[in-house]
This record gives sequence, structure tokens and C-alpha cells, in this order.
Amino acid sequence: MPNSVISAGIWLNGLAIIASGIFGFDMETTIWLTGLVVLIMSVSGGSWAVIASDFMQMVIIMAVTVTCAVIAVVHGGGVSNIINDFPVEEGASFISGNNLNYISVFGIWAFCIFMKQFSITNNMLNSYRYLAAKDSKNAKKAALLACVLMTIGPVIWFLPSWFIASQGVDLVAQYPDAGNKAGDFAYLYFVEKYMPAGMVGLLIAAMFAATMSSMDSGLNRNSGIFVMNFYQPILRPAATEKELMVVSKLTSAFFGFAIIFIALFINSLKGLSLFDTMMYVGALISFPMTIPAFCGFFIKKTPDWAGWGTLLVGGIVSYIVGFVITADHIESWFGLSELTKREWADIKVALG
Repeated sequence: MPNSVISAGIWLNGLAIIASGIFGFDMETTIWLTGLVVLIMSVSGGSWAVIASDFMQMVIIMAVTVTCAVIAVVHGGGVSNIINDFPVEEGASFISGNNLNYISVFGIWAFCIFMKQFSITNNMLNSYRYLAAKDSKNAKKAALLACVLMTIGPVIWFLPSWFIASQGVDLVAQYPDAGNKAGDFAYLYFVEKYMPAGMVGLLIAAMFAATMSSMDSGLNRNSGIFVMNFYQPILRPAATEKELMVVSKLTSAFFGFAIIFIALFINSLKGLSLFDTMMYVGALISFPMTIPAFCGFFIKKTPDWAGWGTLLVGGIVSYIVGFVITADHIESWFGLSELTKREWADIKVALG
């Protein structure tokens, strides 16, 4: 439950970044407005409204992102030209990126991110996507299709931003209110400058649909878990269906406001980009929660405290890595020269 609420807050923050750039409002106002709109849609319509929006989300997002990727390739003169023109420092590469003195840090980071994504994708909380298939054969096809799409998807989504970077656009000058987070507006800048009129509206509509889908896991699903696994069996065993529905909506509203406040907190972290936020949450929060489920594949006989004990140890390790250990400690322990800000961020994600 905490993981899905925090993830929904990140999605809401990402939606607010685009919406604030389009409508010209400050981020706090945009988070409140967009958060309340998504909250009302999710709570009033329930999971069925979100499921219906999922299909529209897929259609609109695929249309927008694939079109943007094609336009970026055309304007950039091909994918190879975009990669060659990408601004990299001497000794750096397009794959590893800049601000990197030790290539091994990037290798460790990439391996840990792969393991994190593997564990989260195979988490039981996400198993419903396979349970909806007709049989095991179709479930395997769905998993294979998801694997292929998630492999080529990042390339399609990042191509416009890579093109903007290769053109040397000063996003700080274009979006002065964003400060250090101006890089998050690269996709919006591309849509505004290179796409036909009206494409921005499609983009914001797709992001609303995507945010509804993400917030549903932090709203309706968490509300169902709370009501059916705690409220009804422990607090009110004789509760009527009407009472459970009212409590579910109130609980969803509570989680909705929690998501809004989390998005506001993320926005207050001025030195942290949206990408870094996703990495930190995935490494420091999501990954420790997947360890018990992952170990359950191999260790069958465990005591009752094994699950929460493993989660507790993982949480303590993540806290120590995130808030106790500093870059100076790593440099002195391993005899390294001064780590760059990017290297230290990658190490925190890998160790967490």
C-alpha cells in the first residue's frame, strides 16, 4: 500500500509538470487542481472508470508517442545522427552518459535496476494482468508482448528528448520557473515546437488517463485492501454492502489527499529531477518490499516472521544508504577519487 501511494504521487507530480507548462500555473496550484480532478474521476467512477480509461490511454499515448518519435527521427536526420549529436563529455558515451569517472558504477547501477524491475514485474501484486488471460498459453503470450513493448518503449519515449538535447536547446531559459527541473520539460518543448497544433491537448488527455490508472492502485485498490482485509473482518464484521461502499469511498478520498500531499513534497525537492525521484523510490522503497516475495520462490519453509523481518531489514538498509552513508564514506572505504553527483546518485540507487 505505501509503495503504490508514493508511486501515484510521482505520477501526479509528472502530470503537474506538463500541465503547469501548458496552462502557466505554478506547480503547487497545478498539483492541487489536477489531483482533485483525477481523485473525483477515480472515486466517483471506481475501478470500472479507470479500466475504461486504460484503453483510451493506450490508444492516445501510442498515437502521440509514436508520432513524436517518428517526427524526432525525421528532424534529427535519423537515429544515428541524434545519437552522434547528443552532447557528451570527452571520454563519455551516449549509453553511459556524462558526469561519470568510473564506468563500473554505471554497470553496477544497470544490473541493479534490471534486477529491481525484474522483481517488481513478477510481484504478486501485478499478477492480475495474467489472471485475466484465457489460459496459461495466452498468459505467456501476454508476458512476451509486455516484455517486447517494455524493451522498445523507452526508446520511443526518449527519442524526442534526445533530439532536443542534440539541438542544444536551453530549457532553463525556456522554462525559468522550473529551475533545476527544467530538463523534465524536454518532451513538452518538443510537442509545442515541432508537433501540429492540438497535439498538446492530446498529450495532456493521455497523461490524465495514465495518471488515473496509476492513482487507481493508490486509491481504489488500497481502499479495497483496507476495507475487505481490516475494516470488515476486524472492525465491522456485520457491516452492510452500503456501509462498505461508503467507507471505501471515504478511504479512497483519504488516500487521494495523501497522494496529493506526497506530490507536493516531491515538488519541494528542488534539486531532484523526476527521473531521479523514480529511481530513488524504486530502489529505496519498492525493492525492499519485493524481497520477501522474490525469496518465496526459492525458500518454501519459513517462520511466520520471515516476511516482515526481511522487509524490516531491507528498510533499515535502505534508510542507512539513503540518509546515513555519504559519498565521503564510499570514497574512503574503496580508495576512490571524488565522486560526481551522478555517480553518488547511481551508487545510492544500487546499494539501496
